Amino acid sequence: MLKEGEAVLSDITNETVIDAWDQNAEKSLSAFEEEGDFARRYLLNPAIFDILGHVGNKRILDAGCGNGYLSRLLARRGARVTGVEPASAFHKYASERETNEQLGIEYVCSDLCRFNGAGNFDAVVANMVLMDIPDFETALLQCANALREGGLFVFSIAHPCFEEGGQRFMHDGYIQVREYFAEYVIDQPVAPMFHRPMSAYVNRMLSLNFSLVRMIEPQLSPKTVEEYPNYRRDAHIPCYILFGFQKRAFC
Repeated sequence: MLKEGEAVLSDITNETVIDAWDQNAEKSLSAFEEEGDFARRYLLNPAIFDILGHVGNKRILDAGCGNGYLSRLLARRGARVTGVEPASAFHKYASERETNEQLGIEYVCSDLCRFNGAGNFDAVVANMVLMDIPDFETALLQCANALREGGLFVFSIAHPCFEEGGQRFMHDGYIQVREYFAEYVIDQPVAPMFHRPMSAYVNRMLSLNFSLVRMIEPQLSPKTVEEYPNYRRDAHIPCYILFGFQKRAFC
């Protein structure tokens, strides 16, 4: 596995990352419950649904759906969901769940950079996906193309200001911020992650004729911190950031 600083982003292809997720699928699948892991249950899911609003009967693309947990949550709220996932092990798991549960979700096994949504969707959600994609600019373009005019694109990423793990915070209450403006590889147990400044994502979306309408840095509630004290960092320093962009009409 690559160590931080050993490679520039262009040295790693989408296929390399997809293979890594496939090879380590069991580890990731075992960490998820019905509504995801801790961060998704208490931080990401509430923020995503806050930005999306009412989803009943809306056509929603779950871009990089993984095991399909968010697709299932959306479908149970009445959305018409398509989940796109490039790693075959995750696609297989999600498809088997759909066969058993019959929620009306369509799962497609495809690299997000090659998916053609043809303006069919009212909303697109990319939940903790884009920082795992080497060619994130093409992924954003394909998500943009999948939306109708006026459609909403919601995505979450690891907060690029505060990516360092929680051990130092637990010890002295601080997080070290380093090399924020650089773009580099971060070694992870399952697959590499790619650090980019927030402006890389925001400016790409603005160039695709989108308006920024919401931004959330989710914060853990005092009640949840009391119940799970090992996660108290999330009440003080954001681990994640979410954006809501609306697709403008071309003049």
